[in-house]
This record gives sequence, structure tokens and C-alpha cells, in this order.
Amino acid sequence: MQGTSEEIALIVAAGTLLMLLILAFLMTFFFLHQRRHHRQKRELLRMTEAYQRELLQSQIEIQEQTLQHIAQEIHDNVGQVLSLAKMNLNALTIGPPNANTERILVTKGLVGKAINDLRDLSKTLNADYILHTRLPEAIRFELDILERTAADLRTFLVIRGKEYRLSPQHQVIVFRIVQELINNCLKHAHATQLTVALSYTDELFTLSLADNGQGFDLAQVDANRSYERGSGLHHIKARAALIGAQAQFSTQPGGGTSVLLQVPIPNSLET
Repeated sequence: MQGTSEEIALIVAAGTLLMLLILAFLMTFFFLHQRRHHRQKRELLRMTEAYQRELLQSQIEIQEQTLQHIAQEIHDNVGQVLSLAKMNLNALTIGPPNANTERILVTKGLVGKAINDLRDLSKTLNADYILHTRLPEAIRFELDILERTAADLRTFLVIRGKEYRLSPQHQVIVFRIVQELINNCLKHAHATQLTVALSYTDELFTLSLADNGQGFDLAQVDANRSYERGSGLHHIKARAALIGAQAQFSTQPGGGTSVLLQVPIPNSLET
């Protein structure tokens, strides 16, 4: 009888110990799960905050770049047109009614062109300009500025597929990347031709930019990001990653440069 009691007590003790071990395991698992969950939430919050900061930075840079373009356009284009109009007006002479007809018509045309140019420029002063403008239209504006800045450079814009709007966040990032690439071409490439191609499919938006400039050693630039160009390329790739995109560079000394940006597209699209 005593042996039976001892066996029962031993079984109860073993069962109790087993339950305690299971309970300790469950509590440990729950604790680790909660800690991992909180860590993931903190990481997600950090990534979201970083994304929002980068998006805001991109918007600020777009506005700064746009203001620089507007100032340059007013100085180089609108100012020149108005100066020609002023010269024509100063050259008007007193004489028969038809003596100045041709000069007056030319002056009217110049003033009309200046008005249209200023109207176009005023649209870009809107803080949400890039959000409400078609991406090809915004890129064409940048390319037009580039051609007027570098007289020996010709630019081309190619569109393939049925155009649709990217999300506002994607459009801001993509447009800022295009601005950076165009600036790099102007500063470093010494190219005479630049082609930007936009390709629209249901699954993928692709943007390619190719110039016939002097190119560079990509391996050397990647190895030393302290170079201005190396830091710029790294920044472009980092920005592309924010929207789940990939940026690929292909270049060699004397062989021009091409950049391919591929942006995955979600199921819902804004046409």
C-alpha cells in the first residue's frame, strides 16, 4: 500500500514538473514571440518613417530643381524674347501706316510666345505639380530645358505601351531619379544624344535612359563611393529600392551610359 502511494506521489510530482516545464516553455515562447513582434513593428515603423522622409526630401529636391529651371528659363528664354520685342518697339519709325506692319506683327508674336512660356512655367510652381502632371509630360519639360541648356545635345522621348499613372509616391520617386540622371548626363557625360524610353505593361513599368557620352568605369566608381558620381549612383539605387524597384547601370569608358529602372506594378492602376 505504501509502495502504491509513493508511486502515485511520484507520478503526480512528475506530472506537475512536466506541466511546469510545458508552462515555462509556453511562457518563453510567448515572450520571444511578443519581443519579435514588437521588434518587427519597430522596424516597420522605422522603415515607414525613413520612406516618408525620403519622399519628402524628393519632393523638396524636385521643387528646388524646378525653381532653378524656372529661373534659367526666365533668364535665357523669356528674357531674351522680351528683349527682342523691346528692340523691335524701339525700332518703330514714324511714317506711313503700313511702314511698321511687319515689325509690329513680329513683336506681337514675340510677346505672345513670352506669355505662353510664362503660363507654362507658372504651372510648375504648383507644389503638387508632379503629382497632377503626366509623367511623360514632366520628363519632356525636363528634356526641353536640357536641350536649351546644352545647345549641342539632342533629346528623345519614347513611349511604349498604354500609358497609366503610377501612384503619387512612385511618381515622385521616379521623377526625382530621372532628374538626377539628367543632371549626371549634363555634368559628366559630354553627350550629344540622350534618349529616355518609358515602357508600360500590366506587371512592370520600365524607364530607360541612354546617352552616347564618354561613359566611365562602373567597377571603379562602385568601389569608391566617396566619388560624387559613386555616391549619386548609390543614392539612385537606394531610392529605387524604396518603391520596390531596381536600377541597373551599364557603361564603359568611351561607350556611353545606359540606365534601366524597373518598377513592379500592383494590380490596381490609375488610368
